Amino acid sequence: MLASKPSEAAASVIEVPAANVAASAPAVTPAAALPSAPRLALSRFFCEYYIFNAIILSTYALLRWRFQDSPLPTAFGVRLYEVNDFNMFERHASLTCIAMMIWHSSKARCLDAAVSSVTSYSQLFVLGMAFAANKALFLYYGLAFLTVFLLFAEPIHAKFAAAWEEMLPDRFNRIVAGLDPDSADVTWVVLFYAPFSSVFRQLSAPLTEIASRYKTSNLRFVRIDVGEFNALATKIGIEVAGRSVQMPTVALYEKGTELARMPSRSGSGNKWQGKDFTKQDVVAKFELDMRFARAMASGSETRRVAGPVGRNVVSVEESKKGK
Repeated sequence: MLASKPSEAAASVIEVPAANVAASAPAVTPAAALPSAPRLALSRFFCEYYIFNAIILSTYALLRWRFQDSPLPTAFGVRLYEVNDFNMFERHASLTCIAMMIWHSSKARCLDAAVSSVTSYSQLFVLGMAFAANKALFLYYGLAFLTVFLLFAEPIHAKFAAAWEEMLPDRFNRIVAGLDPDSADVTWVVLFYAPFSSVFRQLSAPLTEIASRYKTSNLRFVRIDVGEFNALATKIGIEVAGRSVQMPTVALYEKGTELARMPSRSGSGNKWQGKDFTKQDVVAKFELDMRFARAMASGSETRRVAGPVGRNVVSVEESKKGK
């Protein structure tokens, strides 16, 4: 079992022999056929972050009711805008923000990123209209959005922690050094992440799908919080920052050797390959369909299936004997 913090309870795992899995598990599907993010439970969007943002945004109706058909104020006798009334400025601002919403949402790599873009441009629209109408209202809205940002983080998929097992740096260092005998035949997909990274939070849903779909006893998906363990991040060349293109980073290890990484540097320059990676990019880059099919074709292979929290890892046969 992977090392874990005493304060956190890791989801247990039941080892199911491949022979039993073959009878019930569906055939291996290509990356394009993986369930899409919209099929996941959408309950994560009904959290404090989005609820409070929605409440603040809804108050724009009151602002509009108060200032519609009113001339825009001037600063020191000088008009700051080419348009001179609230309704006309609103049309310009709304068309601009809607166009940017559509553009960024269409380019989003997952549903969570699209929802985040819509929320951000909605905030920008309300702030812009408040600034045009009344500078005091602009300050109030700015403080309200900042308070929500500081108190509540964007949601993480509810099953992420169970799908990606936690690993501590000591165990990772032993694996890379070839000093962990239990991992000799294991392929490790390692996620280096920081909880404060908004990009990581947006990718938590597709990352959960990948781990839940492909993990077996010899194809393991683990996570390391490099936001907490900065020394490990420096050692393996990962920059930890809120807007770093390396947050998160996914790497593939076999026999202590790193075989692939996303995103990765292009040559010796500062260009990055795969910095906007998607679920399908990870599956293709790490050849997970091939690795999963090869693992399940092995008679000794077992598939890892999430079980009740707090129970030990047992096989199906052992659980039957215990009854």
